[in-house]
Amino acid sequence: MRRWDPLNELQLSVLSKIAEGVDLSSREGAKYRRSAYALRDRGLVTAGRKQGRWQAHVTDAGRFYLKHGHHPDRPSDEESPKKRERPAEVERKRARASRSTPSDDAAKLIADLNAAGGVLRFESPDGETRAHYRRVIDRAKRYSLVPEGTSLRYTGRSAGDLVVCLIDPANGGETEWNKIRTTTGSTHTGTAAALEELRRDPSSLKVSEALLPRALTVVESLGKAMSRKGYRLVLAKRRSGTTLFVTVNGHQYDLTVAEERERVGKHSDTRLRPRSLNRYLVPRPAYELRWTGRLTLVISPEGYADSTDWSDKGRRRLENQVRDVVPELEHRSKAADEARLARERQLKEWEEQERRRRLREQAEWEEAMADATEHAIAARRSVVFREALEAWNTVNEIRGFCRALEKEAQECGDSAHAERLMLWARWGEETAERWDPVRSVSGVRSQDFDAAPSPDELRPFLGDWSPHGPRREYRYRTEPEETDHGRYSRSESWHYRQRGRPQWWRR
Repeated sequence: MRRWDPLNELQLSVLSKIAEGVDLSSREGAKYRRSAYALRDRGLVTAGRKQGRWQAHVTDAGRFYLKHGHHPDRPSDEESPKKRERPAEVERKRARASRSTPSDDAAKLIADLNAAGGVLRFESPDGETRAHYRRVIDRAKRYSLVPEGTSLRYTGRSAGDLVVCLIDPANGGETEWNKIRTTTGSTHTGTAAALEELRRDPSSLKVSEALLPRALTVVESLGKAMSRKGYRLVLAKRRSGTTLFVTVNGHQYDLTVAEERERVGKHSDTRLRPRSLNRYLVPRPAYELRWTGRLTLVISPEGYADSTDWSDKGRRRLENQVRDVVPELEHRSKAADEARLARERQLKEWEEQERRRRLREQAEWEEAMADATEHAIAARRSVVFREALEAWNTVNEIRGFCRALEKEAQECGDSAHAERLMLWARWGEETAERWDPVRSVSGVRSQDFDAAPSPDELRPFLGDWSPHGPRREYRYRTEPEETDHGRYSRSESWHYRQRGRPQWWRR
């Protein structure tokens, strides 16, 4: 690629970001560094790590490109006349243009991911298929075909199932990806893949070396029986251990092929211990586990099981019982679905009962609120009117008293006493005018006749109902004080300083 070749849209965008001073050293800017290095190779920017931090700055050539739309080193038409192409080269270019570009596969992958809900799973693909998808994923990232705000991840690079995910980190996508990565990183789907892994590492089969071929035969028979019904045998290797399972109608069942063991007592020399009557010093019997040569199959979980004994029985081998495993799994899954439907029906019935109960409580509460509101308004009016009447009587008594003071001041011969009486009379008149419930601003005229009662005013008329909603409230009621302290009284106390009931240990 020549220095003066036109930039693509991503490179032009990165050049504009660097010219605007956007910091690309953060995690969000890491995806633009490859384009920045390409711009550096053309002399448009300077990019690299300096003083422990990644930095990028636009050069004069980059500013020229942003201003004129081409590289300053681009030759003119006279300086670089177009060479005459040979017919063979023209045909090769046409054939190359007619073929799909590498970005077409990447765009198709993104479209398939969107159509599949963001997850594509390929069961135990071969090495060529894995390499092809690795190249396609890399192109999707390099050509910026991944939608904004999402991230393209995959697992199963060299072994197991290949899973490609398009996640949204802002909406919990990392959590879902971690679940997929930890569960499918070493997953082998299909009978052939599971058998190949078991032959390579048979440690997950808890059998002796002599019964290992039989155990592999049982696993193969299980896989064939599952395949005839459309189910797939899966071998998952995780940190907790290797698990062989099958999914039947959405229910996962773990299958464990093992060899039974029996406990055999070991000879122990008791003469080394001194004789003692203490039973804790008696040596415990020693045992060891030995292989019995009988294979057994454990299916878990065992809920809704019709049969749980899958092992060698006399002349009947476990290999001959494998054909009955699939009907048993289907029976368990069907019973589990029926139980789930029954629980859902019970839940719906309970929700319907709760809805009816809430509606009934809502109607009762509304009725109680309407009655309580009427009583609270009437009680409030009574309180306001009674207080106003008491205030009016008090004001009239004050005014009568003030008139008596004025009359006494007029008839009093002492001018000093008369002046003091008039001061008290005027102060009383002003107080009566201020307290007058009829004339004053704070009197009856300021009280709303139809004012809505407050929650505290409604509570005395609601019983146990809450004024804030259709629910019950706890009402604290004081209990009468306990006066009878039993047969013990203060006069009978053994010490003169004792008050009340004696101690519990003296009763």
